[in-house]
Amino acid sequence: MSVVDFGGRIGPGGLGGAEGAAAPRASPPLQARSRRTLERLFEAAERVFVRDGFAGATVAGIVAEAGVSVGAFYGRFPDKAAFLEAFFDQSFERGRAAIDADALAAASDGTAAGRVRAYVGQRVAHYRDRRAVLQAVQAWLAGGGGGGAYARRRGDLADHAAATLLTLVGPDLARAGCAPDEARRRTAFAVWLIAVGANDAALRGDARNGSLRFAERPLIDSLTRAALGVLGLPEA
Repeated sequence: MSVVDFGGRIGPGGLGGAEGAAAPRASPPLQARSRRTLERLFEAAERVFVRDGFAGATVAGIVAEAGVSVGAFYGRFPDKAAFLEAFFDQSFERGRAAIDADALAAASDGTAAGRVRAYVGQRVAHYRDRRAVLQAVQAWLAGGGGGGAYARRRGDLADHAAATLLTLVGPDLARAGCAPDEARRRTAFAVWLIAVGANDAALRGDARNGSLRFAERPLIDSLTRAALGVLGLPEA
């Protein structure tokens, strides 16, 4: 969420626990019915995290929301920490897929400015749609959740986003005389600006009615201008 822009390894303490020994890993589901049960658990967990917060989430609450038995949960995961490990794994994989889809949707525009604007629009829509989960994640982080593995996972996702943006504007930067290393630096900074702006708007919006902090079109305009400025590309 769905794509969620968070993840990391949770220690034996569970939600918000200290980083430490790796949680036991779950066995991958082999059959379609088992995969669907796993999807239901992940989807339910996301709703529970939004409703109760990460610290307040329980296995009992997740399985009740998913409409599955406690046995179905523990048949796949030895404990809550292992479930969260798997939840974060799939969240980041889906995050990468969403970035790829956003870039693909933006690639057809004939100008660099148009491609950047389309990409920014897709990213803002993602943060808008994921605002409730992002707010829950922010509260979790503020309470001491996350850790080094979480930061590394977010860094990996940011690197992927930067590489994806580079595929959209790399030829334009090369024609403008930008060296490859400088092009990578500029796209990484542009991705950071887009993420910070969109995330800030989502976190300060109202999760109940779907509003962002700023009107969406001016936000897209502002982030597009900022990204093009960092990239050194014209606005037209």
